Amino acid sequence: MAAPDEKQRETWQRQAQERRQRHVKAWLTDVFTNAPLLLGLLLVGGLLFVAMYAQDLAPRNPLEVRPVMTIDGQRTVPPYVPSDTFPLGSDPQGRDILSQILYGTRQTLLICALVVLARLVTGLLLGAIAGWYQDSRADRLIMSVGEFMSAFPVLILAIVLILLLDIRRGLPTFIIALGMVGWAEVAQYFRSEFIVIKEQPYIEGARVLGLSRLSTLFRHALPNVIPSLVALTALEMSAALLILGELGFLNIFIGSGTISTDISDRPTSYLDVPEWGGMLAGSWRFIRNKTWIPLYPAVAFFIAIFAFNLLGEGLRRLIERGRVPVHVFYSKHTFAIIAAIALTFMTVMNNVGPRADMMRVAFAFDEQRALASITELAGGDYGGRRTGSPEEQGAAEWIASQFQELGLKPMGDDDTYFQAFPVNYQELAATPTLVIEDKDNQPVLVGEHRGNFREIVGYNAGEGQAEHAEIVFIGGGRYDFKLKIDDMTNMNLQGRVLMTTGAGGIYEIAARAVEHGAVGILLPTPNETRTQMKGSYQNDEAEPRLPVFVISEEMADTILAPTGRHMQDLWTMEQRGDILPRFGTGSRASMSLELERHPATSHNVLGYWPGADPNYAWQTVVICGHYDHLGQDPDGTVFHGAYDNASGVAVGLEIARLWREQGFQPQRSVLFAAWGGEEQGLIGSYYFTQHPTSRLPLGNVTAVLNIDAVGRGYPNDLSITKPGVPEARVLYFLVQEAAQRMGVGTREPGYAGGSDHVPFMELSIPGVLVIQDGDLNALHMPSDTVANIQLNLLDEAGEVAALAAMMVSVGH
Repeated sequence: MAAPDEKQRETWQRQAQERRQRHVKAWLTDVFTNAPLLLGLLLVGGLLFVAMYAQDLAPRNPLEVRPVMTIDGQRTVPPYVPSDTFPLGSDPQGRDILSQILYGTRQTLLICALVVLARLVTGLLLGAIAGWYQDSRADRLIMSVGEFMSAFPVLILAIVLILLLDIRRGLPTFIIALGMVGWAEVAQYFRSEFIVIKEQPYIEGARVLGLSRLSTLFRHALPNVIPSLVALTALEMSAALLILGELGFLNIFIGSGTISTDISDRPTSYLDVPEWGGMLAGSWRFIRNKTWIPLYPAVAFFIAIFAFNLLGEGLRRLIERGRVPVHVFYSKHTFAIIAAIALTFMTVMNNVGPRADMMRVAFAFDEQRALASITELAGGDYGGRRTGSPEEQGAAEWIASQFQELGLKPMGDDDTYFQAFPVNYQELAATPTLVIEDKDNQPVLVGEHRGNFREIVGYNAGEGQAEHAEIVFIGGGRYDFKLKIDDMTNMNLQGRVLMTTGAGGIYEIAARAVEHGAVGILLPTPNETRTQMKGSYQNDEAEPRLPVFVISEEMADTILAPTGRHMQDLWTMEQRGDILPRFGTGSRASMSLELERHPATSHNVLGYWPGADPNYAWQTVVICGHYDHLGQDPDGTVFHGAYDNASGVAVGLEIARLWREQGFQPQRSVLFAAWGGEEQGLIGSYYFTQHPTSRLPLGNVTAVLNIDAVGRGYPNDLSITKPGVPEARVLYFLVQEAAQRMGVGTREPGYAGGSDHVPFMELSIPGVLVIQDGDLNALHMPSDTVANIQLNLLDEAGEVAALAAMMVSVGH
């Protein structure tokens, strides 16, 4: 056969080009005459635009509650009618409905997209197996389960599953539950598709070529259902939106929010995050007299459902006309485009609007300058900053000088930065002693202070001495009147030293030991560091007192040696729930503890940054940490407290410096506070909540961000306290969001102690503690020095705290 000449090749090329032009023209005609497709694309595109730019479009903070307002000269309470102040009105808590709808677009569409993804992946996989292996056991099992699920009303089944999986778990619960109620119909649809496809000639051809059934399924069958999958995705989005709205109307929404009462004592829902379903919760109560409350969220659902239905119908028409070839969807180029679009969407979401601007400021946090502040506070000049000591006063004066340099306004007494409060100064007057003796008063083991024993000071635990006192083991030292448990009953404890596991609470045990005439307490611990640390000396005036020492396991076993027992066996019994024996140990103890005690004064250091927005400046955010620590031992050992908690104060100072340099203006007012007396029982922060300054009403405090012990531990491991009161849930989620945006992982704290946010929480003021508690053994140790601060961790904590502080201090 002769080769084609040049003219024939030109003819073929011209004909191929004409065919491509006709195809493109036909495709464009099909698209631009497809009204549902065009309108659907326009509406869905608008929803995505709102989702990306909600921060810029929303006139207010969607979660801001306004219980009382003056509108048009009249004092009124929510819900506020639509007006210039609230274009779509407010909900029963005074939150702007327009802002909630705009912010809620992102959350609602994200929920639905994840639900649809779960449905389609499950339905496609199971439907493909059922259709490809028709009449097999797998087919019968999948279809039986699908028919069983379809037999239940979708809404009722969704409610049952959500409540069964625990609605409080939030988004994962809804994705799993709504995915389970929707996959069956998807599976049935794709089963029928694969039954038809597997009989097609090209499938037979693939088998003749030797391809396996599984390979044929993925290489030849699956690509032919992808176009249908695209159309089905849009239709499933509308179905997911519909059921989400129905659930919300019935008070079933993401995270369940908090059910409380409004100003008129009517049940109402407080949202954790803006979401359309949550906005509909309980709205049926207002259908007659305040129609805007249920109307606008319902309209938002209607527009979104209508948009995705139109888009799905338009795609279906386009695909049925055969104008979309399979290879357009099932190719690496398509997947690359989808990935690029998703990446672009996420990039835009994270890099536009106020949040992105605040992130750029937070990334400028200077950990070297924060370290310089830690070095100053934890250096030798302030001798461990013991509460009430001259060294603590020196540290307070340095912090005040930094506040003044940063331009913060004094908010303490007499127009100074200091708020004075009384404390009882307590410090060791001499090194404590402990000697374990045999029954003949001969020394067996001489204790090494902060080696194998250390003191506990607080309430009835304090100074005192014992000479050659018998040691008796009293189990856990528990007392419960109702359960008739008393580990000190029927024992002669007069003049004796008690050894106990401490299960009854060491301060409670000390109080009752004094009543029974005991002269000392020994508390064994399996943790070696617990005998090396210096505990907090609680601020109290309880009398009388007796010495209480934490001792090592080795020392405890020395005490128990005459009985043949071991401390580890007693701890094991206690863990099993067994009743511990009580017995004389056959050993004696000589112990002494001498304290220097006298009244003193400590100070909170308070610097104020006025808010820039008159609508929000009356509200105050507190950014705080404590600056006091444990001083030093009589032998000169200094407890520098670099990690606990010079680091928290340093981060607060650097946040203020960062804002000043970057030109950030908080809309709410901000109080930068360095608390004194934290180590003696949160004395400074409690004093502030009980004696707020006249210029700063406590009722105006909207959030407390407490930073305590950062800069040691593990990378990407920041702890945030879970909400102790319902009002703190939004603040907790906001700080979590800040960490997520800065790329830092979070978890619940392993630290069980209190900190300076607690006094505010007790007054139902939202507060959270930010801490890096991965190195708890560093607390109250001489090794807590500047040299052990890890710059990368200090930077992580500082960036998250800076962003969280900005997010909570803006009104928008």
